[in-house]
Amino acid sequence: MASIVFCLVLALALQAADHLYHRKDLSKTSFASSDVSLKEFRKEFAGLGHRPLDNYFAILPFAWTYLLIIASVIAFNTFDSFIVRGLLVLFVTGRFRSLQEIGHFAVHGALCPNLKWGMFLANVLYQFPALMPEAKARKDIHVRRHHSSVNMDHDPDLKELLDVGLKPGISNARFWSALFFPLTWRGLLARLKEMLSYLLADRFSLNFFLRIATIATVVGLFVAFDSVNALIFLYVVPVFITYPLFYWLAHVALHRWFAPCDPTLGYYERELELGRPTEFKGPMGFIVRHNIFPLGDSYHLAHSLFPNVRWNYLPQVDAIMKRYSPKYSENMSCDLIIPGRSLPSAISELRERVVAGRMEELPQSS
Repeated sequence: MASIVFCLVLALALQAADHLYHRKDLSKTSFASSDVSLKEFRKEFAGLGHRPLDNYFAILPFAWTYLLIIASVIAFNTFDSFIVRGLLVLFVTGRFRSLQEIGHFAVHGALCPNLKWGMFLANVLYQFPALMPEAKARKDIHVRRHHSSVNMDHDPDLKELLDVGLKPGISNARFWSALFFPLTWRGLLARLKEMLSYLLADRFSLNFFLRIATIATVVGLFVAFDSVNALIFLYVVPVFITYPLFYWLAHVALHRWFAPCDPTLGYYERELELGRPTEFKGPMGFIVRHNIFPLGDSYHLAHSLFPNVRWNYLPQVDAIMKRYSPKYSENMSCDLIIPGRSLPSAISELRERVVAGRMEELPQSS
């Protein structure tokens, strides 16, 4: 138990150090006009990226996340409760999502001043042990191709939805099957093929050996500490099954897929049209926010509009945008799956748009 407490306290200390170094109060931010342009917002938020010492601080978010995973492994080996162990699987899955988001900011250049260093950390501490694409390939797919083509025919993220049959005109059963695709046999097979494809893609480069080394290190540590059951449930299961599910749910929920949008709109106007802020309410909202949408992912529209802003500042940026930009909150949603009284959830809004007949069943405004 003492080891668990030590890991938790050290993780909190590292988070506190990161928070204090990046602390900045934006509550007094104001604009001369009530009609604030996106250009003015971008100018105001231009200095909210990495800071001079972030080449050193860049390791901290990875470190505190791994400390939480280590604490979970110790707890898994300490407690025999099926419920406790099941919750630990989900908690560790959420930490894989955190590692993904730290890497996400690395490929955007917001983690630290040295982009190559940030991407190297992302590779060896997330991409490779989680059997995901190397950071350079992720930067090409996500930063260069996705961000410039959201919801367009050539958007690689939209293609992922279409590939599993998530598109307008489907049945309600097909919608829910697509939403939980990673848990289906097709989804599990697709994940296995995906993992192998990343290994093969790197087979003639140094990255291949780094992949093998990071995976061998993780497996070796579990075995060395006689934690084979924890290896299966806190590494194999998250990497192969539960992490792909968490990532997929976030992927489906982050944009207003298939919403009508003028193709001639510029990047920022398009993001405002096809994105939306999502509120996460109550204890369940807290759990969903920190495990499925960790760090900046719960402020995805703010991130899309200002991709170089570090996650530390996104909550304040989100609040400022809601205060000064009516368009920003126009399509707001509440929670992930179950809609609120006055707002749709991120998933219910998509369901109304793609399930055959759902839009026609909605009451029409006069």
